[in-house]
Amino acid sequence: MCGSIEKSQEVFDGLSTRNVVSWTILIGGYIDHGRYEESFGLLEKMHQEGISPNVLTHIRMLKACGCLGSIERGNDIHSAVVRYGLERELLVGNALIDMYARCGELAKAQKVLEMLATPDIVSWNTLIAGYAQCNKYNEAFNAFQKMQGEGLSPDKITYSSILKVCGNSKSIEKGEQILHSFNTHPRNRLLAHMEP
Repeated sequence: MCGSIEKSQEVFDGLSTRNVVSWTILIGGYIDHGRYEESFGLLEKMHQEGISPNVLTHIRMLKACGCLGSIERGNDIHSAVVRYGLERELLVGNALIDMYARCGELAKAQKVLEMLATPDIVSWNTLIAGYAQCNKYNEAFNAFQKMQGEGLSPDKITYSSILKVCGNSKSIEKGEQILHSFNTHPRNRLLAHMEP
């Protein structure tokens, strides 16, 4: 959405028919502009018009909950996600993990990850970063090891988060081991040779 959100609202108000796509675009615009409270008002109006949210609507609203740190609203959106049968969708699951992590509810974030059929690197990175932000260093290390045990290779975001944990927890030995792992990973050696 370019320009002012007010102009977008004006265009939206002028639509003869409004569907889930137009509502979600408008709601997303408000969220992108940091106007989280107003996005919840729009979601309510959308419901009043008899339009059900789609996957993207729920993902956007979970972002708003996380940015506000509103666990009550986040739980409400999670309940709606379950009602619509979307809780095992990877993108929705990742949005739930992010929302719970931002709200400091790491046990719930972990539970969501465990419910996903195939968590991806984004799922794990979000959880590890959440543990790091809440100074739960042992949990962050455990998640890092479990991710690797599941056969997923850490990426640069994973290494950035886990090395920050090593620094904050003064775990120099673990930090050295992780740096060694990063430097000897075939993909990272290849990238190093490709860099000018």
